Amino acid sequence: MKSLLLILIGSFFLITPPTIGKNTPTEKPGNSDGKSLIHYVNAIQGLWQEIGFIDQAGFNLKIDPSNISDSTVKISVSDYYFPGMVEYLHFAYRNQRLEYTGASRDDHFFDLNRIDFIYIWYEVEGRDTTLVYEAREMEYENYVKIRMRRNSISNLPPDFWACGLQQHLSSLIASGNFEIYDRLGNLTNEEHAFGTTALAEELTFFEDNAVLWPMYEETCVRAEFEMVVIGSFNPGGSAEIYGIEWDPDEIRLYETHSVATIDGLFPLVKGELMFTIRPTQITEPLIE
Repeated sequence: MKSLLLILIGSFFLITPPTIGKNTPTEKPGNSDGKSLIHYVNAIQGLWQEIGFIDQAGFNLKIDPSNISDSTVKISVSDYYFPGMVEYLHFAYRNQRLEYTGASRDDHFFDLNRIDFIYIWYEVEGRDTTLVYEAREMEYENYVKIRMRRNSISNLPPDFWACGLQQHLSSLIASGNFEIYDRLGNLTNEEHAFGTTALAEELTFFEDNAVLWPMYEETCVRAEFEMVVIGSFNPGGSAEIYGIEWDPDEIRLYETHSVATIDGLFPLVKGELMFTIRPTQITEPLIE
């Protein structure tokens, strides 16, 4: 399984077109017709993946209207999502498209100086909607223009996860270099915490068979926080969905529960802290 570092390096397979000037896209947006930020984001909400990409999750965007605040929308962009560092890129609605304005983590806003520009717009042909993502980094002069499709439960590839931290948690557990602490800070073990003595195998099984739990995938797309599934899927075992917060030196897992809403969707919300996982040997930062 790739580490975040390899994903970061591998994802920038970008080329710089010689005829493009600074802050100038290769072409104007197509037939995008949004009239405001809210209308525009509503039209393109969902999970978008690069067309034709077959290696693991690939480049993807998560667009949720609930992430609109004031005059910008927060979007999770896989190439720039690093636990403990960057959660969202912010975009404003300008010139009939979304344009990058900055980044944030834990509601703290800052700028990623290496980004020259990022534009997002959509094009409609018949019944098909295509998202276009165009970006360039100043320092590395990396340029990319990607056409994306909106994923649904029926066309998600088996190895794709909207729940992006599931893979990275599996990698850490498989390494064996970790300790588990309960909510009171007491050292515990896999069996007492999660009901299984084969936590790494359970996580691998769940990841390899993601399509068997489509509602979990859909829940991750709609949730306002990151989630993972941990526990035993064997007869008599139990698997739980936890909210997860990933920092450079520790991982925190929170209990989740559903709440009734007027639309009848029963969304999950994050509850109390349940467990903390800390690496015993930090050979490289957890965020890589």
